Amino acid sequence: MIEGAYTHDQLLDGMKGFERAALREVFRDEYSESLRVYDLSAHFRDMASRYALCDTEVYGRLSWGLHRLSREISSLVNGARGERYMARALGWLKCENEVLLNVELEHEGERCEYDAIVITPSGIDIVESKFFNYHAEIDSDGFFHDRARSRERSYNVGEKMRAKEHVLFSVIEEASPGAVPRSCVRSVLFVANNNAVVDDRFGLVDVCNSGQICPLIEGRRGEALDRDARSAVADVVEGARQTFLYEPPMDFDQLRSDVADFIVMTERASARSEAAAERAIEVDSPVRDGPAIDKGGTIPEIARDAVAILLYALGAGAAGYGIYRLTRQAA
Repeated sequence: MIEGAYTHDQLLDGMKGFERAALREVFRDEYSESLRVYDLSAHFRDMASRYALCDTEVYGRLSWGLHRLSREISSLVNGARGERYMARALGWLKCENEVLLNVELEHEGERCEYDAIVITPSGIDIVESKFFNYHAEIDSDGFFHDRARSRERSYNVGEKMRAKEHVLFSVIEEASPGAVPRSCVRSVLFVANNNAVVDDRFGLVDVCNSGQICPLIEGRRGEALDRDARSAVADVVEGARQTFLYEPPMDFDQLRSDVADFIVMTERASARSEAAAERAIEVDSPVRDGPAIDKGGTIPEIARDAVAILLYALGAGAAGYGIYRLTRQAA
């Protein structure tokens, strides 16, 4: 990735391409196609543990980089999946409606992304989609987080949705003053995975799943927007669409270098380990000049004579000499 900024789709394509290239560098081609970044991270973790490389600067930076890459890919993939489920669910609306998908707007330097803007006779609903597989909570302060990681707050739902409402209303008001009352612009948090659980302690933003979103929007009170007003709002939003570009979330050149450096480090460590193992085998099995002593055989004659002479010299006297004679006879 050589450009300074990209769209979300371009970022995802670039990160997935990096993932495939890194996997092919480490695993066989036919095997790498079924793997993902977290598999590569687990493999490098095993190698770092095996060769005592966990405390090295390269591995520390590499481990963090792969973790960040995995999270960024997962976030973009789940975001796109949630938007697909949301678009399908909104297609079941029975009331007259205009659905604008993937809208980016800016007003006085404040930029907002909209997964969907739904325009109906009763008002304008901003729909924010989320796809996740965990038990989530929106706490009393409006922060959204995984309940299993209660200390990690991802973002403030109330603040984010109020900012989206403000930018959208400001864009419409600037183009058509007085055309839409401020109270007509509302927010909905759409949970795309029907198996996910959200404990909403905030209560100031509507939270719904696929089966709830259409009844929620259709049940809004009032006939605030006639057909002409709805068409005018749609035209204003379409005319104000922006294309936002985003910087890559990480230094891919550094990550590429760390992958290459760590592979070299493990290859060198493996070679050192094999060389040490070969030296250990040589030490455990030394080569002797001449025949090895048979422990189960008779004591060599020179050894018997040495024992007898030693006993005699130490004062064993006749006993030593007797042993000497017995060993001679045994021979």
